[in-house]
Amino acid sequence: MSAATSGSIASGAFGFAGLSSSSSSSAGLGTTPPSAGFPPQPSASSIPSGAGAGPSFSAAFHPPSGSVSGPSSSAPTAPPSVRSAAGSPRPKFETETLSTYLRTHLSTRLQGVSWNRDKEKTRSLTSELAQSAKAKMLEIAPRGFKFVVNVQLVENLGQGGRGDLACHWEESDQVVQELFSNDRILCTVTCFAIRAF
Repeated sequence: MSAATSGSIASGAFGFAGLSSSSSSSAGLGTTPPSAGFPPQPSASSIPSGAGAGPSFSAAFHPPSGSVSGPSSSAPTAPPSVRSAAGSPRPKFETETLSTYLRTHLSTRLQGVSWNRDKEKTRSLTSELAQSAKAKMLEIAPRGFKFVVNVQLVENLGQGGRGDLACHWEESDQVVQELFSNDRILCTVTCFAIRAF
């Protein structure tokens, strides 16, 4: 490119960028000087109108108007998929029923219980609490949910504690947590009802 020519990036005929000159080339052929290995591109003034060069770029990639029509009424349609009803509300798990049950069951079952250093007895108690919570969840919603029950039982020594929970789920998924405490034990039961697709 000569020193007298200043250029700017312009879109070529097929979408790649070429160098567009602000002054005509010295040969006067109406072509843009080659840049970065691209072949010379004809300028708009060097292509005669109606020269039979083929359809224009926009006509080559867009169907003519009126050629696209919607499906005919006689054409069979596919049955709706399960996920196509995503806008319809999903039934939620009845958390209040489970919460009431856990509150009553924990206070009845653990009222006179003290901390037992025997690991097998403690394991048996926590397993019993988890199984009873899961059975109640299955009674409330026998189908459509997956259930997870977590039971924590610790000795009450007046210690502090903290727990956090972070979940990423659907609006129909639920969690219920109940805490029981007396002067000897602390028991937390956390129940998850995850909507099954």
